Parts: sequence; structure tokens; C-alpha cells
Amino acid sequence: MSLTTAHALPALEVPQPVEPPTPVVPQTPVVPVDPDPVPTPAPDPPSVPEPDPPGDVPVEPPAPPQTT
Repeated sequence: MSLTTAHALPALEVPQPVEPPTPVVPQTPVVPVDPDPVPTPAPDPPSVPEPDPPGDVPVEPPAPPQTT
């Protein structure tokens, strides 16, 4: 008697898993969000070289007074 119930369970499980795979298709359009963050790092490097030149100038004048 208990064997008959086991056969009825697997039959209902087959049609249920077929529904979830359909909603997975709309998740693919999320890929276009990757190209957005790529152009952001470009403007970062150009602002770093600006503060470098002004820092080297003040280091030269204090060196000559040490010789005296």
C-alpha cells in the first residue's frame, strides 16, 4: 500500500520544475550594466599627476641652506 503513494509523488514533481526556468531569461539583459563602470576610472589618473609637480619645487630650496 505504501508503494503506491511513492509513485504519485514523482509524477507531480516533474511539471513543477518546468516553471522556474522561464523567469531566468529576463535576467540576461543585466549584462549592459558592465560597460558603465569602465569609463569612470579614466578621469581618475589625470588628476594624480597635477599634485606631483608642485611638491617637488619646495623640496629643492631647503637643500642649499644645509651646506652652510
